[in-house]
Amino acid sequence: MGQQDGSLTVRIPETVARAFVNPAPLAPQQALGSWEVQEGSAQTAAVDRYALVTLGEMPAECLIEATVTFATGTTNFGLMLRASDDLESYCQVRLLVDGTTLVVYVGERAAFSGRIHDRREGE
Repeated sequence: MGQQDGSLTVRIPETVARAFVNPAPLAPQQALGSWEVQEGSAQTAAVDRYALVTLGEMPAECLIEATVTFATGTTNFGLMLRASDDLESYCQVRLLVDGTTLVVYVGERAAFSGRIHDRREGE
């Protein structure tokens, strides 16, 4: 796909997105740190520390969509998927933003990187 200015875009194919039209219920529970949990959102201020909120049982097949807003100075964010109750086993997805560099690490097995030149500032 491309934009009028020639830049490339990518999105989930509509046939795949249509397979996930029924949202799974979320059951946010504070697990570590202080969280403000409201319908459809969770917020924390975890400067130089780890914070965790669980969202309930993950369906066998699902599409995860999230909007993450970083405070000034925040450089990374992570998701723990399929975590055990004791948090001893899980698949971790980490997002690292450094200037125009975006790196996604998945379970210490894969890394995907790219540049976000057109979004140098903003929330």
